[in-house]
Amino acid sequence: MSTLSGMKYYKTSKAGGSFPLDQEGSIREIYLDTYLKIGDELRVEGAKVEIIKYGFWKGKFCEVTITTKGFKNWVSLKKAVLGKFGEGKVARFPYYPGFEGGGEEVEWHIWLGKITEMELLYNENSQITELWMESTVFREKAFKKVEQEQRGGKK
Repeated sequence: MSTLSGMKYYKTSKAGGSFPLDQEGSIREIYLDTYLKIGDELRVEGAKVEIIKYGFWKGKFCEVTITTKGFKNWVSLKKAVLGKFGEGKVARFPYYPGFEGGGEEVEWHIWLGKITEMELLYNENSQITELWMESTVFREKAFKKVEQEQRGGKK
């Protein structure tokens, strides 16, 4: 990532979103390198942000996750996101795997667009909020490329 000034490596992890199944019924996995941008303004629509993570697959930007803590920040971010995109599909879960906020009582909003998929999650117990946005177009291209590579096709 040397071409992206001010970016610092954070970790490598599985991509988010909906994973299509391959013919054998196993989930195809795509791993993203996650970076933090040094000097990011950690405020979004009035909410104080703890961290902004940028996900890259094979050097190409494809997702971002914004994390806040505290009820006031949840209210500010939720108001801004719902004001811009509507309520989305809403659910409540006693547990949400992979959500860094834990898994007690989670409020979940999701938007499934042709270009972008978004999730807004809030854990009432830990008061952690995550807003995750990913390019659905990019993800589908990445899955197809992984499938080609697994079958010995073009890389």
